[in-house]
Parts: sequence; C-alpha cells; structure tokens
Amino acid sequence: MTSPRDRRLWAAIDRACRKMQEQAGLVEVPKVSPSGVFDPPEDWESRLRSLKRLKLTYLDVKLPERHDLAISKMSRGDTRDFEAMNFLSLVSTLFGDAAADRVEPRLKV
Repeated sequence: MTSPRDRRLWAAIDRACRKMQEQAGLVEVPKVSPSGVFDPPEDWESRLRSLKRLKLTYLDVKLPERHDLAISKMSRGDTRDFEAMNFLSLVSTLFGDAAADRVEPRLKV
C-alpha cells in the first residue's frame, strides 16, 4: 500500500515502464494507474509490522495486522472476496477452528 501521490513511486514506475517499452519493443509506454483495492479500518497504519526477515536493503515491506486485512477485504464488499473468504472461514482464520465450530450452529442459513 503506497500513496498514489508519492512522486518517488511514480518516478520509479515511469522508469520501469520506459525500460519495459525499450526491452519489449513497444510503440507506446505501458499505462499504469492507481487502483483502490484496499479499504482499511481506522488507525490501521499504527499496527503495521515490518517484515525484517526479508533482509532488504532499500525496501521496507510492511504487513497489515491480520484482523485489519480481513476487515478491509470484507468491508470492500467485492463478491470475489466473499467467495474466497466466507464468514466461517474468516472466523477460523482470525480466531481458530474451535471458534468457527462454536459459531456455525448459530448462523442462520
């Protein structure tokens, strides 16, 4: 997740697109645009964790807290997200299989 207003990001994207155009022999530079696929809950950035195990020199990869990620996917309301993560699966992922087993009888079908 990077701000679409980050000038350094767009400069890097521009360089990569021009390199791709050159290497692939494209007539035009490939087009890239921001896409809203993440609708995070309030204050989610305060819970981000760096993935230090990657040992990258110039890139800090941050991982959202799993509850924030699940909430962001469900709140977005995309049908594909719901198909991939039904409610019981969500409960199981966040709280474990035993919690999903306790919830299942209470669900109205």
